Amino acid sequence: MRVLHLSFHFAEYAISLSRALAKDHEVLLVLGRENAAAELIDRAIAGNPASLQVMTLRDYPLKDPRSAGNAIRLLQVIRRFQPDVVHCQEAHRDYLAAVLPVLRRYPLILTIHDHKPHSGNDMRVRNRMEIYRRWLRKWADIVIVHGDAIQKETEELAPGIKGRVLSIPHGPLGQGADLGRVGHPDWEPGHLLFFGRIEKYKGLGYALDAMDILHSKGRLVHLTIAGRGSDLEPYRKRIQSNPSCTLREQFVPAGDIAELFRRSHIVVMPYTDATQSGVAAMALNYGRPVIATNVGSVADMVHHEQTGLIVPAMDSAALADAIERLLDNAELAARFALAAVQMAQWDLSWDIIARQTTSAYRHAIRHHDSTT
Repeated sequence: MRVLHLSFHFAEYAISLSRALAKDHEVLLVLGRENAAAELIDRAIAGNPASLQVMTLRDYPLKDPRSAGNAIRLLQVIRRFQPDVVHCQEAHRDYLAAVLPVLRRYPLILTIHDHKPHSGNDMRVRNRMEIYRRWLRKWADIVIVHGDAIQKETEELAPGIKGRVLSIPHGPLGQGADLGRVGHPDWEPGHLLFFGRIEKYKGLGYALDAMDILHSKGRLVHLTIAGRGSDLEPYRKRIQSNPSCTLREQFVPAGDIAELFRRSHIVVMPYTDATQSGVAAMALNYGRPVIATNVGSVADMVHHEQTGLIVPAMDSAALADAIERLLDNAELAARFALAAVQMAQWDLSWDIIARQTTSAYRHAIRHHDSTT
């Protein structure tokens, strides 16, 4: 099968899936150049099999004539490659919208990473991007989401695609851990990690409240906050005045992520709402126990009492209790870590996800043939 894979965001996810697909198919992956540079280290692009081609397109504003040039390049790629299916990660671009009439001639698969906007800045969707999103979701032959709960919610939000939404897990991200070493953790005891975009839905305030609770009990914990976003500002002074907090305010370079996770004893995810989580996908792959809230389909990846602990959302006391439990039980934390890596390497391996995705392609082909 010839697969045209378009991903102008989620570069690490897309290249991991494309490599697994390329074991059985001819794959052409088109990435956003800026996103690929931010998410991938050099070796993540090099060394691909002959059955996988990778090209990148630079983003331009709508009024820049080079944006039209991207649309022309995409049309040329489609005509040369002649795909059997087109798989698009839901990341909207003007030049992608321009070629949608051509893409509709092929079986179209759409992966939706966020079926509804997160609270905070994500709610501010530009009007034309909302139009593009509706077009893509309406015209897709098959829609892929990450989690059974998200599958149900997606069909409720968009009844027109009911029966065409499939749940396929989110695969592991990051360089991964050595399974043989996971039983002997090299983390820094008491070191907590809050990672990624700092938007309202991430629940940073609850993590800080949990730190205060633990300090009041005399617990030695340190929280590293690594990322940037609009919800950081309300907490900036509080973080800066707390010697047990370290703020790394940046989009963390791909080459630095491994060290952040490997130092961490526990990854905390006190989200107030969510779909699935790339942070959890990294924590699994690096073999780090996670404490997360029961929102979206996060519990599909963070298995309670197996790879981490699930606590109620917006409950700082419950979060603090869970952290304290893992601090006091090194054997339990190590067991969670081992189960996390096993889950990343076996149950959620990209080869398994590629086989499920291939099945989705066949569904898309049948649906497309029946409607054209």
